[in-house]
Amino acid sequence: YKASMWDSLESIWVAADHDRAHCRALVVPIPYADRNADGTPKQWNYEIDRFPKYVPVVHHESVDLEALHPDAIFVHNPYDNYNTVTSVDMKYYSSNLKKWTDCLVYVPYYVTSGGMGEFQRYLPPYDNFDYIVAQGEAGMPYYAQEVQEKLLPLGSPKLDKVVHLCENPPEPPDEWKAQLAGRTVYFYNTSLSGFLADTTRFLQKMRYVFETFRGRDDACLLWRPHPLLDATLHTMRPGYVREFEELRDMFLRDKI
Repeated sequence: YKASMWDSLESIWVAADHDRAHCRALVVPIPYADRNADGTPKQWNYEIDRFPKYVPVVHHESVDLEALHPDAIFVHNPYDNYNTVTSVDMKYYSSNLKKWTDCLVYVPYYVTSGGMGEFQRYLPPYDNFDYIVAQGEAGMPYYAQEVQEKLLPLGSPKLDKVVHLCENPPEPPDEWKAQLAGRTVYFYNTSLSGFLADTTRFLQKMRYVFETFRGRDDACLLWRPHPLLDATLHTMRPGYVREFEELRDMFLRDKI
């Protein structure tokens, strides 16, 4: 549903697309809504125009899943109506998709260095999936007992993407080059879990990190906010919107 999370499915599509003698692989972006605090849709989004140019995306309105009845459907959103920040179109909830395929597969949109959030152990939509792809055998015990038989410890397309990029490093965007030149680049990833656990301290740390790097000629900070950070902020922590936006604008204005 989010183009920025396409890397959680891409290598599966690449493998299927290369096997055209046996597979017809369709990439179908679907609509999703940012939610208000009461769960109602605040804004509908459709990101079909944000996918990489080499991916032949198909508009969701041109695909009749019930008539097509794909042999398998792969999704990276396991939440249905249980996400307080966003929701895909109800038509694409797992309970409906399961009616239209013989094999519904959930591929996590995240990777983990070890453990996993407690809320990921079991979600009601897991009952609708035929398989859940686990990053590895070591992570399987973190899932609830009732889904253990569904787990396939096959890795993660997100890690496949990292390997591919390491082997085929892309050119950085032109607007980045002047800031990167001659500097050591530090990667700063801000997650939703830390943000929600203690928003005040989270923003204090962000300010500290930004101030540490501001004005440095030898270092550059590559900041990657979680793709849903802005939507989560407005839905679940609206009192912090102004402070966050001040920090974001400082980061951009001062070319940190």
